[in-house]
Amino acid sequence: MKPEPLLSVQDLAIATPAGQVLLDRTSLEIGAQDIVLIVGRSASGKSTLANLLCGLLDVDAEHWRVAGTLRTNERSIDLAREQPTIGALVFQRDALLDELTAGENLRIARDHAPEPSPQAIAGAGRLLAEIDPDVPVTEASGGMRQRIAIARTFMAGRSVLFLDEPNSGLDVGASRMLARTLREIRDALKRPIVVVAHHVDDLLEVADRVYLFDDQAKRLVPLPTDAGTVKAALLRLSASAADDHPGGPSGGEEAWARTLVRRRPSHWFFRYLAEYVWALSGTPLVFVLTAVASIIVGGVATWFGFNYRSIGRYLIPLLHDETLSGLGIMLLTAGVPLVVSVSLAARNSAVVAADLCNRAYAMQFRAMRNLGIPGTLYIPVAIALAMLIGFFLLTLTSAIAASWASFLTWKLTFPDEPFEVWRQSYFAHYGTARHPIGLEIAWVVGKVGASGLASAAAAMLASLKGGRSPLDINRAVGHAIVASVLMTLAIHAIALVLRN
Repeated sequence: MKPEPLLSVQDLAIATPAGQVLLDRTSLEIGAQDIVLIVGRSASGKSTLANLLCGLLDVDAEHWRVAGTLRTNERSIDLAREQPTIGALVFQRDALLDELTAGENLRIARDHAPEPSPQAIAGAGRLLAEIDPDVPVTEASGGMRQRIAIARTFMAGRSVLFLDEPNSGLDVGASRMLARTLREIRDALKRPIVVVAHHVDDLLEVADRVYLFDDQAKRLVPLPTDAGTVKAALLRLSASAADDHPGGPSGGEEAWARTLVRRRPSHWFFRYLAEYVWALSGTPLVFVLTAVASIIVGGVATWFGFNYRSIGRYLIPLLHDETLSGLGIMLLTAGVPLVVSVSLAARNSAVVAADLCNRAYAMQFRAMRNLGIPGTLYIPVAIALAMLIGFFLLTLTSAIAASWASFLTWKLTFPDEPFEVWRQSYFAHYGTARHPIGLEIAWVVGKVGASGLASAAAAMLASLKGGRSPLDINRAVGHAIVASVLMTLAIHAIALVLRN
């Protein structure tokens, strides 16, 4: 008599948020001690299926359409209404905690799960026998990281272990050892293992069931655990997909032909420049931040200028013009440039440091160098220019906002005075022999521009050692913020001393 499966899925249907159907009313069975392979073409949806069964597909938030019933020995789950939590997944990109060592990655999983059995700990030890538990995972090779991720998942204590492309980063010897280890762990833990894989030669030797993810028929097709049969099925699936586009280029091929029209290399520099200008100064939130800060500075400075009574209320009319002209020169040449420079230095240096560190972490600069793309020229120059553009543009915006706030506050204090009185007094110092407008503009442009370049340099220098792990990225961002703000304050202080 055929034993009851530990897990079965009936009438399973999955459609992407865009409406593409991946599976339509298909079924899947997993025995209590099965090693199950799910094979198919790339990008067919195999990993999506694994994420769904592990409860990692956010159906409601991402608007996936899912239907079907999952049954285990204990309960029945309507997949359209409830996320299953029967499986633990080893991710294709390992998802290790880079701030921890190899041993700490396993211990943190063990400390947050039911007590693993001695067999699970022994299985993890066999898989990691050649790896030092104290090695930082940032120094581990791709194959070592993959084995650490697999061993860590053993600690979770879930009913089913799912592995997404576990042998993609392993050499032949390590892949064979992985297959043996999976069988040993299955036998020791008495628990099923589901493997999503492209390279199946070594895994077929230990597989109990094989399912073909047929992305054309939208079904999971059971196959015998025979290498020839599995490879033939995969070849037929690939050949059938090629037959869908007989003769002449398809619409997709024509789109690629249009996309790959040659452009000048300078196009890519200006592409990076446009992206950094938008990220550092073009988003509405940046304008709101600097405008609000400047409105507060302009309004508060004007209110205190006319309502601070230490000089006596009867002297206010006599000092009105001098007070207003002093506010104008102070706000437009000192206060606003300082507020904008400090706020942008902190915000933009953090954005730049995080961006550069993530590029280094993803090895984008190495890839650019390998492809002959001058990324180390395009990106730093684009960042420096974008910083200058942002600092100048937002200083001008903030000067307008601060002046507007100053006028409104003055009007509340002197409601009977016309706008012309405020304008003449507020801008009285500009255009004089002591304060020629060209010199004042050059002074503001110089210190604001120096602040922008200093912030860019601080962020770039901080990112040089920040691409090894996420924790390093966080440190680099913090160092960039502190360094850029200190340099900006120093630049404005020096400029003030030199100006006087």
